[in-house]
Amino acid sequence: MYRPIERQKRVFKQLVVPAKLQAALPFKSKPKVTKPVNREGYLQRRAVILEPEERKNRAAVQMLATVRNSKLEKREVANKDRLARKKKDKQREVDKFAEVHRSEKKRKYTDIGKEQLARQRKKGR
Repeated sequence: MYRPIERQKRVFKQLVVPAKLQAALPFKSKPKVTKPVNREGYLQRRAVILEPEERKNRAAVQMLATVRNSKLEKREVANKDRLARKKKDKQREVDKFAEVHRSEKKRKYTDIGKEQLARQRKKGR
């Protein structure tokens, strides 16, 4: 009963901008004429058949790169954990001494206020 729907790929006409209008447009708005980029890789363009020794060498280099990447990944994870622990410890310390800092500030501003009041009284005499 069920048949897959087959749709034709839509092909759109290329946008044509008159030359006079193109000349009047700023560079950012001008249509860019570019060739389609060839996405073939190096190995697809060159039919290179490797010798067994070259193949072994390439495999060894690839293995070394894989080991290096895994080490870097582990190091990155360890760094993230270390930074998270450090941040947590710092926050714990800030929370621990928050009350002490608050009381010190309050005492400091109280002392400043008393000094100012004393100066004003002294001036008034």
